[in-house]
Amino acid sequence: MQIGTRWLLNPANRPAALALVSRVTKQPESVFADWVFTGDDYYHDPDAKPNLEALQSNLSVQKELGFLKSEIDLSKFADLSMIEEAAKRGR
Repeated sequence: MQIGTRWLLNPANRPAALALVSRVTKQPESVFADWVFTGDDYYHDPDAKPNLEALQSNLSVQKELGFLKSEIDLSKFADLSMIEEAAKRGR
């Protein structure tokens, strides 16, 4: 995942990345050319790490709105050690 994300975000690979997105979506590259894999796209962590702070915030809002019966402490379930180790090897 990390290798793929880094490849897609590398400006040198942009033409091939746009061609790939075009093939997968069956849409012309022009639909994506102005924003896909740019600073105007969604943020992509180069190490493919999830944003635990944002996820925890989402869970807290769901609890406040009554979608969850109890609070979920994401830190009890998240272990990013494998991702962090892979990121060290991939740099």
